[in-house]
Amino acid sequence: MYIVIELYQRGHAYLSSTKRDILQEIFIKLVPERKEEVVKMRNEELFEQLYEVQQKKKCLVVLDDIWSVEAWKSLRPAFPNGNTGSKILLTTHNKALASKIDPCYFHHDLRCLNEKESWDLLEKKAMLRRDGTGNINHTTFLYIF
Repeated sequence: MYIVIELYQRGHAYLSSTKRDILQEIFIKLVPERKEEVVKMRNEELFEQLYEVQQKKKCLVVLDDIWSVEAWKSLRPAFPNGNTGSKILLTTHNKALASKIDPCYFHHDLRCLNEKESWDLLEKKAMLRRDGTGNINHTTFLYIF
């Protein structure tokens, strides 16, 4: 999955496809008026154009759930490294992978929710509301079988 944020606009898509598809979709989110053109680009040209767009525009690209160093290395040339104003945020489940990608990485461990936190989240997502006493206000019901 990736998310592209440019200025205050957001675009996202869930992808389980090729490197080219991922880069094309990111490029299209950043430069929608060039959608027809990007399909015809050679791989090298796609990498160069995506790189240049990120140097000119201030954007945040989130690459979620990177599983291997090889996956990152195959995408890396399309992203500027340095003081361009654009940023790349990678997420992974693998601590060793994070340190291989960037030895100075920022590490944040997510923890699992406990039973109460899990239930509270389910209630919020299922639109059940709690009154001030912690009791469920049964204006909306959720039945799970």
